Amino acid sequence: MTADFNDITEAIDAQQAALAMLRVIQGQELSAGQLQVFYRYFVERGVSVTVVVFKEWIAQIQRELDSEESLKQLAEVWTERLGDRASFTPQEAQEFHHQYASVLDTNAIIRQPVVVGYVEREAASAFDLELSQPARNIRWTLLYTVSGQATLKAGIRDISISPGDALLLPPNAIYSLKRSTSARRWNHFYISFHPHTDWRHHLDWPTPAPHVGHVKVPKTERKKIRRVLEDLVDNSLHPSAVMHDLEANLLLQFILRCSSYFSQSHHRVSDNRIDKAKRFVEEHLSETFTLGQVASAVHMSPSRLAALFKEYTGLSVFSWRNERRLIYAAHLLRSSDQSIANIGAQLGFNDPTYFSRTFRQHIGCSPKAYRHQRQSDVANGL
Repeated sequence: MTADFNDITEAIDAQQAALAMLRVIQGQELSAGQLQVFYRYFVERGVSVTVVVFKEWIAQIQRELDSEESLKQLAEVWTERLGDRASFTPQEAQEFHHQYASVLDTNAIIRQPVVVGYVEREAASAFDLELSQPARNIRWTLLYTVSGQATLKAGIRDISISPGDALLLPPNAIYSLKRSTSARRWNHFYISFHPHTDWRHHLDWPTPAPHVGHVKVPKTERKKIRRVLEDLVDNSLHPSAVMHDLEANLLLQFILRCSSYFSQSHHRVSDNRIDKAKRFVEEHLSETFTLGQVASAVHMSPSRLAALFKEYTGLSVFSWRNERRLIYAAHLLRSSDQSIANIGAQLGFNDPTYFSRTFRQHIGCSPKAYRHQRQSDVANGL
């Protein structure tokens, strides 16, 4: 691209952008200048789409205002707060951007074959939000960190994300991801896509957590990776007859480059005894068993099984069991109407309080809050 993403070539007036946003949710028409401010504000913050797609998205928001209570309430609150004033104060604009971002439905934009962008998540900014897997998601997501740090929670694991880390998140991944509290920023590229069927064998990445692929790009290769991603973003903003072909070519190039950085350890042959131990745990997930029983089932000594299981999975047998329990619990909370107590009991958590405490500790919220959030995602079409 002609400009570095970290260089702000044209300052975006957050106050004018806030006014444009407010007019949208008030159901008012935007002038050409207001549309430009609104569009540039989002593009500068990582929503890389063409003006045509962006205008259609605004039109869809306005068509659905009557049924979007959260947007209607936001418009009413800020219309009253501004009164006769024609502008936001800088502090008000920042507050409004925070509130707007929290209820924003980008579903219409995300329906594109590939959505790509670059996001700067500065502490306390409107885009300093937690990322998590939406309910009923059918798309894959790639994230590549350029600067700053983030923390990934997946299963019962907390993983630090730093520059050069590429994450591959398939539709069945259960995770949350946010800027690390110790970092002032987390700047990253993102790609949301449907992979071609013949790409699947290139998506078998090392998995430091359940269903989460990870590759560390060597420092010597990061400029190449960034150029590919910048070209991908640039392509998304300049439609042409070959736009989608270029898009697929650049996306595959990124995936192939990442695949070439795997360590040799990822390709080692799995141990059949560990696979059998995992199956034993899965088949007895709700039951109480000992390490000796698992070891006997796979014809190993308990001490050898414990060491080898930790070497292959990164967890002890019982930590791995708890992780699987929580993954299944999250799935049932998302996809069924069963009571929370019943879900916990099915998976070996006979004490509802202990189930709730364990779920909150590792997933980041209570089972009730998790179910409510996923129901909200479904209601919003995510």
